[in-house]
Amino acid sequence: MVKRKQMEYYRHDPLAWLEERFGEDPKSFEWTKWGCYEGHTWDGDIDPISTAWRHAANRKWVAVESATGTGKTFWLARLVYWFLDVYEDALVVTSAPKEDQLKLNLWAEMEKEFHKFKALRPDAGLHYLNLRVKDIKTKGDKKSLQKSWQAVGFVAGTGASEDSTTKARGFHRENMLIILEECSGLHEAIINAFKNTSTGGNNIIVAVGNPNSQTDPLHQLAISGAAEPIRISAYDFPNIVLDKEVVAGAVTRASIDRRKKEYGEDSPLFEAMVRGKSPTQS
Repeated sequence: MVKRKQMEYYRHDPLAWLEERFGEDPKSFEWTKWGCYEGHTWDGDIDPISTAWRHAANRKWVAVESATGTGKTFWLARLVYWFLDVYEDALVVTSAPKEDQLKLNLWAEMEKEFHKFKALRPDAGLHYLNLRVKDIKTKGDKKSLQKSWQAVGFVAGTGASEDSTTKARGFHRENMLIILEECSGLHEAIINAFKNTSTGGNNIIVAVGNPNSQTDPLHQLAISGAAEPIRISAYDFPNIVLDKEVVAGAVTRASIDRRKKEYGEDSPLFEAMVRGKSPTQS
């Protein structure tokens, strides 16, 4: 009874789960907790990652257009673990256009932090683009991949192949999270397939990526009204606001200045990669 109430609490407050159960500092995602933001003028959305996470916790779809180096992949790995931990028999589908994009980004980050999830869920096992929390046994004591409590990596491809579209429609679960990584490069047919299979009350889509243009699938989802739009600007990242590298490997003032000099501050590429703004032309 106590465990059930605790999980209900964490379903609605993912940052409390992050701190109390996963053992990490919420400042990584709620940037205003660093301090020094009192006089900051936000270029993008205020506390964009924590806002996006709370939208997902409230069972809303989210479309996140982001600058590079702002912690998207870092967050998505924790989003996967949060959803699998707080919802029993859950299914998380992570999708990207290419296998390497899944393997080298999100799943690499998940592998790095798997020991923390394993401590929470000792029966969990991590394999190639597949994380099992625990298997659900079907009639005859046979284990079913489709019915197991798990996260899977789904390579969508860059086109609208019938096979990929059909498979994307085949995911169903009462508690299901679909993460569309590098969504700007996904084909509209694949995204529509995921949208049409996400019909349950707790079937959530979180689409993220660096914007290509106002006609790309990510931006179209962001303005469709079906998803909560979020924009992450590098100018709002803690390394920039605090003017020191508090998050190693993330965007820095030097990297912004370099791109400003190389591309021009008003160029579409600078707008997309630094400010997370979809340019009118790709």
